[in-house]
Amino acid sequence: MLHAREREITDTLVDLLISTVHRINARADKRVTQELVNAFKKVTGKENILFSIAEAALGAPDDSVRSVVFPAVNGGEQTLRELVHEYKTKGPVYRRTVQTTLKASYTNHYRRGLIELLDVLEFRSSNATHRPVLDALELVARHKDGRVTFYPAGEHVPDHKGVLGDWTDLVRRTDEKGRSKVVRSTYEVCTFQALRERLRCKEIWVVGADRWRNPDEDLPRDFESRRLEHYTALRKPLDPTAVPLIDMLKEAVLRTGCLDGVISVAGTAGSGELPREVLAERLLLAVYADGTNTGIRAISGGEHGHSEDDLRYVRRRYLPVEVARAMATQIANATFAVRRHQVWGAGSSCGRVGLDALRRV
Repeated sequence: MLHAREREITDTLVDLLISTVHRINARADKRVTQELVNAFKKVTGKENILFSIAEAALGAPDDSVRSVVFPAVNGGEQTLRELVHEYKTKGPVYRRTVQTTLKASYTNHYRRGLIELLDVLEFRSSNATHRPVLDALELVARHKDGRVTFYPAGEHVPDHKGVLGDWTDLVRRTDEKGRSKVVRSTYEVCTFQALRERLRCKEIWVVGADRWRNPDEDLPRDFESRRLEHYTALRKPLDPTAVPLIDMLKEAVLRTGCLDGVISVAGTAGSGELPREVLAERLLLAVYADGTNTGIRAISGGEHGHSEDDLRYVRRRYLPVEVARAMATQIANATFAVRRHQVWGAGSSCGRVGLDALRRV
């Protein structure tokens, strides 16, 4: 009884950590969005403004800006100010503002609680790929009582995915002597965000937990020694590349276009997203991994060039439950539409039951 209660409490603490990190992100995003929306005023006719400015400047290149450019713009100087403000409240500036607000919120309120959770939870991973995040947590714990802005010189600061991309410039600063320094508070924010993502995928697990336990415990203890027997009982191949079902799934996707909606919403490479063909391949592999119960880890071992992290990210971001339901319904509808009525009739209770089952997935 005490052991079960301990595991339950551990699960609750992990839930608290995950929800707290999410709350920091959500509140920062909401706060910045409100501030920018209140300050934002869309400027119309940008192309006409640019043409008028260019024409006026070329017509009187030696005169002052105030006497030539401002009169050429409807609204004058104020319109140009609004145009500059609109540009500044979009794109990278927005992301940077969210990140700065998130860091401030973490430092002022949430840090103490998250640090205390590190003292009572023990994190592990069965995959060496995620070792940098665990090393980063150890670094955070070692400096939990420190008041310094930067980590000391000579301290090993592990690089992980959470500190890359848009966060890089905020995590690392260069001093007047050209030395790179890591901002402690920002690094902690990025590390907790990375921890949350990997906990949710069970790439990192917690000692003594139940729901957040080692995923290897979900397998029979003799799974490795009796792998062939278990796969045979499940009617699954040991080699995921030898399964013709992937070709059948690909054909179904191409014929029904069930992934088109997901890909179009995700965007294109030009907007900072994955290229359409790469996203389509990863979505197909993720659907196959779940639909056949083969699993992401096994599928990632194929010769397709997509890592386990890539597939898990795409599944998590682009394949929520409602999207999976819509895709299943679309494939089922297409199947019912092309079946031969001479054989199956105009309709059947079996077909309706099957479609209802898909909608309940």
